[in-house]
Amino acid sequence: MRRVVRREPSPAPAPESDALRTGLALIERTARAQTKLAFELEALAEETKTGFAKLSTAIEALAGERSDASKPEWDEVLDAMDVLDRAIEQRSAVGDGEVAAGLSGVVRRLGRFVAAAGIERIASVHEIDGALFRVIGTTREANSSLQSIRVVRAAAKRHGQLLREGEILVASDPNPIQ
Repeated sequence: MRRVVRREPSPAPAPESDALRTGLALIERTARAQTKLAFELEALAEETKTGFAKLSTAIEALAGERSDASKPEWDEVLDAMDVLDRAIEQRSAVGDGEVAAGLSGVVRRLGRFVAAAGIERIASVHEIDGALFRVIGTTREANSSLQSIRVVRAAAKRHGQLLREGEILVASDPNPIQ
């Protein structure tokens, strides 16, 4: 016996079930987009946190460089260079060029070291600059002219700001007119 099974045609989708499916698909896409944005926001927050930590470290390092605790160390090096400059002048004056050349090599090496730290040493003066140098006295040397200036202590700048003031002696006329 054969049974006749009657199939009923499937009902046409109701308009409200299409709207429901569309709404669910829209909610699913929105949830995915929101999750993706949350991950990106978390990554940006982490990068910002890391960036601020690096910035803080850099600022602390710069503050440490500019503290007064580091100043005497540079003064020692700069003072040593001043002493070497005076020794070079004296050796050159007595005709000991070889020693003067050797001392000049030491000054050049120290100069490169100081320049690598961002310090500009100003050891020669053509005009008296009151912002860089202080006149500490006069000298009466037989070979000096009225316009002679001798640097006793070189001035130094770091990042365009005065690190230490220089000191100079100005030649006076050994035979003043009376």
